[in-house]
Amino acid sequence: MALLNFNNSPSKAPRNHKNLKYILGIGALAGVIALGSTLAANINLNTGHPVEFGQGIAQTVSCDSDGVTLTPYSNFKNATDAGAFYLSSLKFSGVSSNCSDLVFRLRIYINGNPTPLPLPAINDYSFEFGFRANQDWYSVNTCITFTNKITNSADNNSLTIDLSKCSLWATPLSGHIDRITLETSRYEAGVFPVVGKYNIGETGPGGGNVFYYSKVGFDEIGAPCSPSCHYLEAAPTNSSVLNYWTDAHYEWSGNKTASVGTTSEGFATGWENTWQTINQPEGGDTADRAGTIAQAYRGPNGLTDWFLPSQTELNTICKWQAGELWVSEETQCTGGDTRTMNSGIGASGFQADRYWSSSEFQANASEAQSFYGGTSGNYYKGSFFFVRPIRAF
Repeated sequence: MALLNFNNSPSKAPRNHKNLKYILGIGALAGVIALGSTLAANINLNTGHPVEFGQGIAQTVSCDSDGVTLTPYSNFKNATDAGAFYLSSLKFSGVSSNCSDLVFRLRIYINGNPTPLPLPAINDYSFEFGFRANQDWYSVNTCITFTNKITNSADNNSLTIDLSKCSLWATPLSGHIDRITLETSRYEAGVFPVVGKYNIGETGPGGGNVFYYSKVGFDEIGAPCSPSCHYLEAAPTNSSVLNYWTDAHYEWSGNKTASVGTTSEGFATGWENTWQTINQPEGGDTADRAGTIAQAYRGPNGLTDWFLPSQTELNTICKWQAGELWVSEETQCTGGDTRTMNSGIGASGFQADRYWSSSEFQANASEAQSFYGGTSGNYYKGSFFFVRPIRAF
């Protein structure tokens, strides 16, 4: 039995759509649609009750007591002596703010294939979207359009996935669709690339490229946003913007023999590391070294709070610029020929070489990371490596 079959027999006009009622699951699986050939009725997934889907039982948990609605639409494409119905769009509506900060993943399966339709433009197999309370919907799929902000009422809260605007894959025949799955998960820092006020890859308030977001926030010690920072942005390399940055080689410090002794490799310590280094006696403040050049950068908007990232922050940049899935701040960046430099959203100008962090290893050595191999190591402070300033906000 074909699922989501809108009837492929010729017709002079598109058939009307029918609604599919969902209760979203907070967790791995929210719902799977299995429809008859004519879309004769809605499917209701009741909160907390087991629902049978052919081969097994699914337990559903609601983020919205009234449920939400997924409505598929089909268009009839006419042809000489022929014609067929194609899935044209999907509307996701009736969601209240109770579902805020969830990541929704919608996948479409055809012709018995266990792998969903690929979306090669974003190297994924799903439409992903979400929202924050009283803010706009967000998504990495450019063919998704948005209407209305999410409020405490579910009335008129909706988005439309218009497949005619997606140049990602050929729109499938409606009769070839086996099933549609809708999954949800809680947002965690870095998991979903579009969140809050700034999207990953978009321009931050300093004029750089946002590469990290934390909903709960973090304390970038000493930075103006401390103790409640939420974003990190990297200096921009777009030559069309004012005061853009060019990655170049610098020594770590003007003092190559004495230990700073007060730096850390941990996340959210880059600001403090940088200031401890450039305030080191006998050469720490030498111009055009990794720490001083990063702190001296002002960016397109003239801000004075740029700094050299700590080792863990540098590792986060390494993962972002290579388009790696975020797991945790500590997860090691990988490398080699299996990935593409600057493939992360908004990443540009990074070199397949080593970059300095602001984390000291010992008196004459500090930590750097290869953006090609992904590995970090300890190197003589007089070595010339690349530098990319960042800022927290």
